[in-house]
Amino acid sequence: MRVFNNEDWTHYLWSRENQKISDKDLKNFIYQYKDTTVTDFVFNVNGTVSSSPSKILETWVDKYNAREENGVSVDYTKTYASLAYDLFVRQGLNMYTIWIETCKEIGINPWLSIRMNDVHFNISETELRKSVQVEKYAEHWISAHRKAKGWFCKALDYSKQFTRERMLAYITEQVKQYDVFGVELDFTREPFCFPCGKEEDGQKIIFDFVKEVRRILDEVGSQRGRRIALSILGQANPISALKTGFDIAEIAQAGLIDLYVASPRWETVNTDIPIEIWKKLLPKKVAFGCSQGLLVRGSRQEEPKIGDVAIDMGQAAANVSRGCDIIYLFNHFDTLEDGLQAFTHENHFRRLDNIRYIYKNIGKINESESWERRIPVTYDDFVAFSEPVATKLPITCTLEAFRLPCGRMETEREIYIHVVLKEETNPENIRVYVNTKKAEYQSDNEKIVWANGKVYTFAISLKTDKILGVEIESDLPITISYVDALIPASK
Repeated sequence: MRVFNNEDWTHYLWSRENQKISDKDLKNFIYQYKDTTVTDFVFNVNGTVSSSPSKILETWVDKYNAREENGVSVDYTKTYASLAYDLFVRQGLNMYTIWIETCKEIGINPWLSIRMNDVHFNISETELRKSVQVEKYAEHWISAHRKAKGWFCKALDYSKQFTRERMLAYITEQVKQYDVFGVELDFTREPFCFPCGKEEDGQKIIFDFVKEVRRILDEVGSQRGRRIALSILGQANPISALKTGFDIAEIAQAGLIDLYVASPRWETVNTDIPIEIWKKLLPKKVAFGCSQGLLVRGSRQEEPKIGDVAIDMGQAAANVSRGCDIIYLFNHFDTLEDGLQAFTHENHFRRLDNIRYIYKNIGKINESESWERRIPVTYDDFVAFSEPVATKLPITCTLEAFRLPCGRMETEREIYIHVVLKEETNPENIRVYVNTKKAEYQSDNEKIVWANGKVYTFAISLKTDKILGVEIESDLPITISYVDALIPASK
C-alpha cells in the first residue's frame, strides 16, 4: 500500500529555527523515513510566499531582506526566514534539492505540491507568511467587488488571466528546478477560486487550467524521458467540489490526472468521505485517496483536539476497505507547533513516538486486523460558499442512527461504542444496537478528551465487512454530543 506524507512549506524552518542546519541535517530529515511505510513524499513549496527559490513568488529570502511592506515597517531577521537565508544564501544549500535526491536514494517517490490559492494570514496587515504581493493584486481578489472582510476574501480569482498565468509560470519554474516523480495541485488551500455565483463558469476554466498543467508536465517529462504524474488534492465531497468550480470527474475522465485525494480542510478529520461515489465517478486508471488530517471533533460546539493513533489507523483501515488506493497523511509532522499546544493531550498522535509508529505501520494494511482502531462521528468541514457546514451532532432525540466506517474484521472482535451525553441519565434508559444486534452497557466512567459530557460505554462482539451501523434509542429525550466506536488491538 502506497503511503503519501505531505510536508508543508513552513514546518521544517519553524521547527529548526534556532538550529544551525547543515547538509547532513537536511539528509537526516529524510533518512528518518527510511524503512518506514512511507512510499511517496510530497513537498509543499509555497503559500503566498515560496519556500523554494522563485522569480514569480516572494520568497523567505525576500522576506529576510524586507524592511517595508505596503508602507509598513517590517523586520523578519529574527524569524525562521533567517534560517532560510542561511541555507539558501550563506551556505548555498537548496533543501528541496537535497531532500528530493535523498528520497530517491532510499526508494521514496518525491513530489512537489503547489498551493494554488493559499490565504494564510492574508487578513493581517503584515505577517511573515503573507506575501507583500497580496495587497498589490487587490483587483484580482475574489472579493474585488466589495470589502475584503473574511479569511478567504483575498484569494485570487482564477477567472482572471493574470491569476492563471502567474500560477502556471510558478508551476513551470518549480518543475524545471526539481526532478520529481509527480506534481500535486493543492486546492485545499484554497478551492475558493471564483466570486460567489461564478463557480459554474469556473468549471471549464479549471479544466483548461489543469489541461495546461498536464501539457507543461508532458513537455518537461519528455525532456527527462519519463512521464511526470499529476495529482489534485481537493474537497471531500464531489458535489461541494462541483459547486466550487471543480468538475473532478470530467478532469479525470479526460486523462489529465493520475490521482485525486479527497480531503477535509482543518476543523476535523472526516471519517466518512463518500469513497464509493468517488470511485464510481473516476476512471479505474485514476488512483484515489483520502487525506487524514490533524484535529478531531464531533461538532463545531466542541473544542478540537489532535487525534490519537487509533483514529489515524482506523481511518486508514476503513478507507482502504472502502476502495482507497493510497493512504495520505496531512499535517503529520515530526515536531509539534507551539500554536497547537492547546490542542494536545497525553496520547496525541504528533507525539514523537506515536508519529514514528504511524510512519512505520500505517501502510501494513494486511495487518490492520490487529490494529486498535477508533472511529468517531465527525462532519465535512469543506463545503462550497453556497452550502452550510452540516453537523449531525449535537442532537436531541429518542432515536438516532450513525454510520461508522471501521474497516474489515475477518474474525469476531469486541467493539466498544461510546455515547457522550450533555446531561447524565440512567443508562437503563439507553439502548444501543450495532448492525441490528444489541450492545450491552458497560460503564459510565471513561474520559474522551475531545468530547464534553458524560461517556456511556456499550460493548458488543461481532465481525463486519467495513461499516458499523449504530442505532441509539432512549426512553426519554437525550442530547448526544459525541459518538465513536473503539476496536481494541487483537492479540
